[in-house]
Amino acid sequence: MAEVDPYGLGTFLALLLGLLMFAGGMYARRGGQLRTRQGAAVLAGLVAVIGVVVFGVGVYALVMA
Repeated sequence: MAEVDPYGLGTFLALLLGLLMFAGGMYARRGGQLRTRQGAAVLAGLVAVIGVVVFGVGVYALVMA
C-alpha cells in the first residue's frame, strides 16, 4: 500500500478549498442581489477574500515543495 504524503494532500486541499470559497463568495454576490442585505454581501465578500488567501497559501506551498 502506498504512503500518503500529508504535505501534498494539504496543498491540494488548500488549492481546492480556496478556489471553491472564492467561487462561492463571488457567486453569492452576482448580479447585485444582495444589495438589500448588506450583512450577507459583506460575508460573501469576506469568504471570497479568505478563499483567495487560502488559494495563495496553497500555491506558495506548491512552489516551495
